[in-house]
Amino acid sequence: MKTARWATAKERKYQRLYREKNREAIAEYQKRYRQENREAIAKQLHEYYEQHREAKAEQNRRHYEKDRKAAAERTRKWREKNPEAYREWREKHREVLTETVRRFRKKNPGAGAEAAQRWRNKNPEAVRSFNRNRKALKKGAEGKYTAVDIKVIWKRQRHKCAVPNCPYPIASSGKHIYHVDHVVALINGGSNSPSNLQILCATHNLQKKDKDELKWANSHGLLFV
Repeated sequence: MKTARWATAKERKYQRLYREKNREAIAEYQKRYRQENREAIAKQLHEYYEQHREAKAEQNRRHYEKDRKAAAERTRKWREKNPEAYREWREKHREVLTETVRRFRKKNPGAGAEAAQRWRNKNPEAVRSFNRNRKALKKGAEGKYTAVDIKVIWKRQRHKCAVPNCPYPIASSGKHIYHVDHVVALINGGSNSPSNLQILCATHNLQKKDKDELKWANSHGLLFV
């Protein structure tokens, strides 16, 4: 029986040169091999993970701890850029997400409440969006939106009130925080979907209230609603 041996430095050099010269051919062969042996590869990976479950879990935990902030930032940017895809993903995995939260709360009694409070403090717009959706649902309005949708609208309006040349202060937080307005008021049959939302300053939102959207918009220089 032949014993395995390490490749010499010269052999490794030729192997590297061969891979660099035949990169596309090797990639094509690997792709074809994976397609032809999909089930066998999946079985091998499953058996490997089952045998090394604890070691892989520890490896994933260390990697996540090391790259937590970067991973969270990538996720946040993707959510803002793809609100519809993110909403569909949550709907599709609702049961899995619910079960994950349940297991965490069971394993960490008390931690859930603290984490929830930290999350609320860190995501005030998400809390406000939840409360607005609940009120809209009670009024029988169709549709709902998320904090990501509000951020997209706020960015699309270039961080300004929807009323042209608005003289009143407006900001994303603090004393002059923006107001989320339904273009067609819910009481007038408007939807609670993102397409029926706009950002107004506090003054213009309080002036508008439930007035006829066309008359109010035209009187304030808004040609389209």
